[in-house]
Amino acid sequence: MVGAVPEILRTHGGFRLRAPLSCFLRGLTLLAIALAQEYLTAGGVPLTGHAATSLEEPSFCITKQVDEVNLVFTVTDSKRRLRGDLSSADFLLFDNHRPPEKIRYFQQQSSLPLQIALLIDAGSSITGRFGFEKKAADVFLKKMLRPGVDQAFLVAFNDEVHLLHDFTDNVLALRESLKVLKPGGDTALYDAIVFAAEKLRPIRNPPSPAA
Repeated sequence: MVGAVPEILRTHGGFRLRAPLSCFLRGLTLLAIALAQEYLTAGGVPLTGHAATSLEEPSFCITKQVDEVNLVFTVTDSKRRLRGDLSSADFLLFDNHRPPEKIRYFQQQSSLPLQIALLIDAGSSITGRFGFEKKAADVFLKKMLRPGVDQAFLVAFNDEVHLLHDFTDNVLALRESLKVLKPGGDTALYDAIVFAAEKLRPIRNPPSPAA
């Protein structure tokens, strides 16, 4: 009978305790738990609050890919003369008020080849200053373009966009194209900018596009 009071029986060797079956089963359960604890401890598994697992949780890690950024700049002195004798130690670089983790390379570049788009306003609004504009463009090409090194194309715009000369390093041919220009019509400035940008786009690795 479950829950009955144990009885003490006399035997030849002394006394024997007779208890219900439920007490016997509880005793076996306690013995199994004790043996399991001894086995886990002997195997080196710590019996702390979460002893149900023997594997450590993986550490938390955040990975983010970032791109290197090329920063191109020029330096002039107080008299606006270009300085080409500086090293990376002469500069302090900050991004959001913090220095970068590392500057991978620092290189001075000068006398790079140019890809130039020269746009000339040929609208009627420039009639009074058109001679000056043509002269300025002529001087610019003569002084800036280096044959065999640089290239330029020439665009005029009024109501429409006109390609006067395609990419070339021939300064004389570009200057001759300026002579045929005459002012008149409206000013399609934005169309000319888009046209020039589209011509510059296919150039692979242009050293220094300028307009």
